[in-house]
Amino acid sequence: MDVDRDRHGDRAHARNSLASQEATSAAAGVDLHTYEVVTNSITDMVSVADESGVYRLVNDAWCRSTGRSREQALGRPVFEVPDTAATPQWRLALQECIERHEIRRVRDRLPIQDRAGRCLETTFYPFVERVQGLRCAVIVTRDVTEQEESRVRLQAGSSCDVTDRQLAEEALTAAKEEAERANHAKSRFMSQMSHELRTPMNAILGFGQLLQSDADHPLTDVQRRYVDEILRGGRHLLSLIDDVLDQGRVETGRLAIDPAPGAAQPPTAPAQAATGAADRTICVLYIEDNQVNAILMEAMLTRLSDVEFLHAAHPAEGLALARERQPDLILLDIQLPDMDGFEVLRHLRADPRTRATPVIAVSAGAMAADVRTGLAAGFADYLTKPLEITSLLAAVRKAVGRPAQAGLSDGTPRKR
Repeated sequence: MDVDRDRHGDRAHARNSLASQEATSAAAGVDLHTYEVVTNSITDMVSVADESGVYRLVNDAWCRSTGRSREQALGRPVFEVPDTAATPQWRLALQECIERHEIRRVRDRLPIQDRAGRCLETTFYPFVERVQGLRCAVIVTRDVTEQEESRVRLQAGSSCDVTDRQLAEEALTAAKEEAERANHAKSRFMSQMSHELRTPMNAILGFGQLLQSDADHPLTDVQRRYVDEILRGGRHLLSLIDDVLDQGRVETGRLAIDPAPGAAQPPTAPAQAATGAADRTICVLYIEDNQVNAILMEAMLTRLSDVEFLHAAHPAEGLALARERQPDLILLDIQLPDMDGFEVLRHLRADPRTRATPVIAVSAGAMAADVRTGLAAGFADYLTKPLEITSLLAAVRKAVGRPAQAGLSDGTPRKR
């Protein structure tokens, strides 16, 4: 019997090793595919070259502008693709970007098919490709002919009459406003995509954490390995989502801004700490239209002792429940039907019955700007999905004035 179990264990280990190798190979494809989906939504020419000077990715705009297909570019050295990297200044900038890991920018008239004679500005952004660890450069090229001509006319000074100067200034202003509108639209797109990708990841990682840490119903060794693989794969996909956001910020010129961590600490932390908080039932209201997210939150809060859990799927229902029950803490989603989380917060602060109640934002909007906006609006904290159970429980304890030693419990919270 022992020999049979050992053989069975060896076969299971071999299968797990093979699955891990296949997952790693697939991840590389997912990584490049994820980048391609994003870059094809960008109107500027975008390409990626690795440390060997080989094209790894080109977007649709690059193919249209150069008149070359992906098959003619991908896997080939940059300098062997005719006319796309013609000037020494361009080549030097690419080399320095990869070798020194620094941003480089050049402006020149490149002989690219449908833009011959036009002034093109190329910016090289360094990054390290996660799957194989290659040093690469994201190359973004945009047509700045109108801005350059306006700048030249403005610099002409007295040689330009007042009318020409005014026209040049108006053209420059119009170009700047158009660029700002485009960047704003792209930022909205990236924020929405982050929300749509992070929402299902919240369920995958959240329920996985609950299974992994359930002391009352411990997993077998085999089950624990399965859950560990689910969490490992989920967190890898989450890192790819963050890569997508980085790729989008290359286009909008905000590469230095990172996605927010799982929990953000506000400048001040309003807490409703009552005497004997550790000895009484804490009432928590969660306003969330996604039923799966509500089930997950209820399960996570069972790890705190003496918690009464209330759930409202609609903002109006949540406001009514908050006034009626006056909970100790409100957890509030941001993207809600009919009324967003910021409007709900304003209603709560306008009512004397709920004005002092701490409110924590729980959102899939994970951009750093989203977090800053939430904290500035008056949220006690801002948690981003997918939720980490330890960060959630720490934020709840802090908001209601319950110390950590007040305990973990596996008791089921009472529902409304």
